[in-house]
Amino acid sequence: MNNKLSLTLLTGFLGAGKTTLLQGLVKHFEMGRIAVIENEFGPVGVDSASLSSLTYTLFDINDGCVCCSVKHQLKSALLDVWNQRKDFDHVVIETTGLADPSPILKLLESDTLS
Repeated sequence: MNNKLSLTLLTGFLGAGKTTLLQGLVKHFEMGRIAVIENEFGPVGVDSASLSSLTYTLFDINDGCVCCSVKHQLKSALLDVWNQRKDFDHVVIETTGLADPSPILKLLESDTLS
């Protein structure tokens, strides 16, 4: 069994074009079967509606940033993706415009996900 899964961390300020880039990746880039972990700061996932016509598997994490207040939800979503890795070729994590990528990268590098 393959012990690696390709992952893209998509982060940037509010209005930087993260969702537009994600739409292009999912629609045009030949990554195969994609799992998208979408993080919204508010209680409702706004960006997931704009991605609804595209083919991917969505894991929504709302009501906080995956770098801090809902970090445990990111870990849980990543474990779900890992357990279903035979169904995916690539994972994209799109953070809120407020997220600090450093703690997310530390989580991805840690042994707690394996």
